[in-house]
Amino acid sequence: EFVLKSTVGPGFDTLHPYEAWLSVSIGAVGGLIIGLVTEYYTSHTYLPVREVAEACKTGAATNMIYGIALGYKSVVIP
Repeated sequence: EFVLKSTVGPGFDTLHPYEAWLSVSIGAVGGLIIGLVTEYYTSHTYLPVREVAEACKTGAATNMIYGIALGYKSVVIP
């Protein structure tokens, strides 16, 4: 059990070790999800990058539209 001075207002906050463990665990899972989604949307191994490369063959405007749409799509999960 940890007793810390409150950052807002007078008084003290009591923190338990399981709260720290929970925060670290949730942060690690969130970081893993963000890393995996980033790998999917930026690696040549996966479909989105190959689709952008295919869109480049038809012209600059198609490439820009597809790239912007893919960028919007990539931030839905994280």
